Amino acid sequence: MKRTDLINRLRVAGYHDDQAALVRLYTENRIRYDKAIRTFDEGKRLRRSGVRCDCYECRREAHAPPQGYGILGAAAWERGES
Repeated sequence: MKRTDLINRLRVAGYHDDQAALVRLYTENRIRYDKAIRTFDEGKRLRRSGVRCDCYECRREAHAPPQGYGILGAAAWERGES
């Protein structure tokens, strides 16, 4: 994994307060502990300041159709029909 990808994943883990991801990323990659913790805390700070998360799961949830639409209703929702 590239260092920039690792930093971004640590930041996302901090945003979601995912301690397990922090430990996994730290142990699987070559990064200093203090840098990992600072980046994790930076993600927490971004969440507190109201910055929107741009990870895959959050983007998918933001664009998901409302509950109760079903499969056919979801296609209509995506086309803008109600």
